[in-house]
Amino acid sequence: PRDMDRMADDQCYYVPICDNNGGMLNDPVAILEIIQIISVVFGTLIAAPLIVSKKYNKRLLGLIAVAMGSILAMIVQLYAGLYYFFFASAFWLLNSAHAIRKMLRTNREIL
Repeated sequence: PRDMDRMADDQCYYVPICDNNGGMLNDPVAILEIIQIISVVFGTLIAAPLIVSKKYNKRLLGLIAVAMGSILAMIVQLYAGLYYFFFASAFWLLNSAHAIRKMLRTNREIL
């Protein structure tokens, strides 16, 4: 165990959680990196080509991907203290949610 008696209020220690054999059980930094990568996959790689589609289902899936990517990005940004980026992601989440709602309402009226 580390001696944290001399740790200042504004300091932090990297503390991975290991099992009895020294194997990594939980690495908080690695988990955040995975969430961030998935956020980029949803928010960019999946969403971008689908949103520009003229087909209803593909566009709806693209907007859902933007929303999922935004939520995942917000988790990472809150944890890292990147509050300005958090609000930017919240903006994208709200806009995608509004567009999804509008598409579902419009589709219901057509049916």
